[in-house]
Parts: sequence; structure tokens; C-alpha cells
Amino acid sequence: MTIEPVIFVNLCMASRQRFVKFSNAIFKFGFTQSKVDTSLFTYHKGDSFTALLVYVDDVIIASNNCAHTQAFKSYLDTWFHIKNLGPLKYFLGLEVACSPDGIVLLQRKYALDILKEAGLLGTKPSSISQTSIRRWCFLGQSKCSSLPCWKDHLLENHSS
Repeated sequence: MTIEPVIFVNLCMASRQRFVKFSNAIFKFGFTQSKVDTSLFTYHKGDSFTALLVYVDDVIIASNNCAHTQAFKSYLDTWFHIKNLGPLKYFLGLEVACSPDGIVLLQRKYALDILKEAGLLGTKPSSISQTSIRRWCFLGQSKCSSLPCWKDHLLENHSS
């Protein structure tokens, strides 16, 4: 299975207009729109399966048929000016790894970016599990009546 990102470029129309034009184009090619997720389109004929995932002006193409993918991209280029970005590596903060056995989505980079943005990249995990804490303290309280405040506990253990 191959997965390739395609990006629309130089489209001088509003996002909604572009999506309607895109939808009409791919319906004519034989795709159907998912009833559950309107940004997902699929094509299935014989052994050939292709899925499209649309996000703003990005389209991910996943297919088990390279010839169908090439024909579809050529067709799509007649409707829009597209730029092929090659094999998919990242999409919406998720890392995409492809192998002969399938596709793996990894959130490692996404999680690291969140930790970095929060200033918590170098922190260590807590030795206390969440299940052992029976009562949470509000940020305004310095101590809980029955247990030490989880915030104080974390600060004591990780400030060094």
C-alpha cells in the first residue's frame, strides 16, 4: 500500500467552493463520500482500493494500486493545480510509517511538541500513580486534609 500527500496550490476560491469542486471531480472519478466522516472518500473496484482524506487544502491518497493512484492524480491535476509531496511522513502532527505489513501512526513527535511547548520536556515521570491519589487538591490549596497535595508532591520530587 502506498500513501502520498497531495497539496492544492494557487486555488483562487474560498475553501467551501474548493471542497464542492473537489467533491464533484472525485465523484465523477468513481469515489464515494463516507457517511460518517465527510472528509473521507473511498474507491473500491475489484482488488483496487483507494482512500482519500481531505484536510483544508491537503489530500492524503492511500491505495493498494499504484496505476490507479497515478491515473487519479493526473485526472485531479486537470481540475486543480496540485503538487505531489511524495511519500507521507507527517500529517496533523502524527508521524506516518509505512512498511510491507501496513501503516503505523506514531504520536511521539506530537507528544514531544506538546511537552516542549508546556516547558516540560526535561521532566521525569512521577513515582506516585494516579490511582493511588484519592483526593485532588485545587491549585489554590497548599495542602489537602488527608493526603499531601499532588502538586506539592510533584514539585518536591522533580525540582531537583
